[in-house]
Amino acid sequence: DTAAPPRLDARTRALLSAGTLAGLLVAAVSWTLALLRPGFDVRRHANSMLALGDWGWVQTLNFITFGVLVTGAAVGVARATAPSKAGRGAAVGMWLYGASSVVVGVNPADPQLGFPPGSRPDFPGYAEVSVAARVHGVSGAIGFTAMTVACFLFARYFARGGRRGWAAASAGTAASQRSHEAPLAVGGGTAPLGM
Repeated sequence: DTAAPPRLDARTRALLSAGTLAGLLVAAVSWTLALLRPGFDVRRHANSMLALGDWGWVQTLNFITFGVLVTGAAVGVARATAPSKAGRGAAVGMWLYGASSVVVGVNPADPQLGFPPGSRPDFPGYAEVSVAARVHGVSGAIGFTAMTVACFLFARYFARGGRRGWAAASAGTAASQRSHEAPLAVGGGTAPLGM
């Protein structure tokens, strides 16, 4: 395994750029919707809930587009890091994250916590959650876990190549993601906007 910066062909650079575009797009669209949608509270509602109501189709399309761009970036990572096992593993994790984002996009969460306005003010019990919302939750958990593992693998990839700053940033991102997921696992937490 080595992480020496490779010389990349135009196709690989384009695929990697899709990852940058994905992050910018999902954050920009999510924040715009959060600021414009009546009743949405970033302190209380997960950005997945923006897929509900009148303008929900915009967030649905946002998640699907994000997922497609991330899967493309994952192919770019696989090409850029070959033949590294850590790089290949990180690419698989990214691909799973992108694919899970598409699944999340087509399987919306249920209305809850007062959003969209007029919906129930609390969190429904498990027996009341729709199949789509269950698929949404499981897919999101798989995707976030896969991306966390990918970040740890990126840390290994960069560390083996002597790129300590990138290794530390990758490990820090993974640790931050894991610490954020803990409240989700015990219930009642929400994912931050843009994640």
